[in-house]
Amino acid sequence: MKSITIKKIVIIFVPLLLGLGVIYYASLPTSGIVDFDYNRDAQEVHALFNRDWYWLIAASQDEYDFDFVLRYRALHQNLASAGSLNMKVFRENNEFKGFVAYHKLTPEVCKILFLAVKSDERKKGYGKQLAEYAIHDLFEHGCKKIILITRPGNEKALRLYGKLGFKETGHDEEFFYMELNK
Repeated sequence: MKSITIKKIVIIFVPLLLGLGVIYYASLPTSGIVDFDYNRDAQEVHALFNRDWYWLIAASQDEYDFDFVLRYRALHQNLASAGSLNMKVFRENNEFKGFVAYHKLTPEVCKILFLAVKSDERKKGYGKQLAEYAIHDLFEHGCKKIILITRPGNEKALRLYGKLGFKETGHDEEFFYMELNK
């Protein structure tokens, strides 16, 4: 009698658990903004970074080990800052569209370090959604001021940041310095 009850339980619960597993797996995000995963995203993020590096960093490409930054989510090329960089990617139908990286400088001052969208995916709102996500996440985690820098020739980025409420705080020949206050 006891073995019949166990068999019934197994017959009922195993398919139920498998069904719940399928539902859970199907509900995982394949579209929208998701956490950066090195194994899934590094190659595409790296390719985008290599193509657009001039617009993304102040250093020369030879001076900057972007793979180290990706692998360790580090602000700088040392392990002391490992894990401090928040990275999100935009995926639509599981296809990579762009990424954003941001971090806290102090408990109340934060920085958007990188925002990039594949050139053939621009003008579709991905950059705006990534920026809005980062802004919301930073303000939710206590930031009072978000800063960023961009190059003067990056007019599309300047327009986007202006629409999002960022104000210019200064500029020189190489960069525009901008901030957004909560």
